[in-house]
Amino acid sequence: MPYKLSPAALQEKWLAYCRHCDEHTVTQRYRDTLVKVPKPVIYSVEGFCNFATIGEDELERYSNNKNYKGLVKDVRFWVLCRKVDALVNGEGSTTGLVFDLKVNYGFNPLKPRTDEDWNITLNLGDESIGPPPSAEERREIAALKQRTLEEYRLKEAARMPEPAPVPQPVVEQKAKYSVW
Repeated sequence: MPYKLSPAALQEKWLAYCRHCDEHTVTQRYRDTLVKVPKPVIYSVEGFCNFATIGEDELERYSNNKNYKGLVKDVRFWVLCRKVDALVNGEGSTTGLVFDLKVNYGFNPLKPRTDEDWNITLNLGDESIGPPPSAEERREIAALKQRTLEEYRLKEAARMPEPAPVPQPVVEQKAKYSVW
């Protein structure tokens, strides 16, 4: 049975369908005037088949032909991507999109529970990490930290200029007795 559309024509229909969905508008009333508001339509395989005037069974037949297989695979992939994108961005009916993704694509949001042990290895460079320091080594480390902190404070104090003297406020004194 011959195919209704050539691969190039089917690709043109797909691109026209994408433009149709992306540029879809609805008319709404705004301050007593009718305004066209953009409202993109979520891609669907059924919508594409309707737009291209082919049936879903015919699209399935196209997917079995080597000339059409890549194109039909891309169409199904872009439909899936657009549905996931719409779900993430809050477009369309969330419940409907989740249902569609679960039923038609096998999405399952629950992670499988396993009782596996995880071994995590961290590479911290060439140095190997040995046993924790002893009490004497901890005291040496603390003394080194203290000396380093004191040296840092001395360097900072030497680097800082002397603070400028704070000017004293001038207090005006009024005479106790007036001439008048």
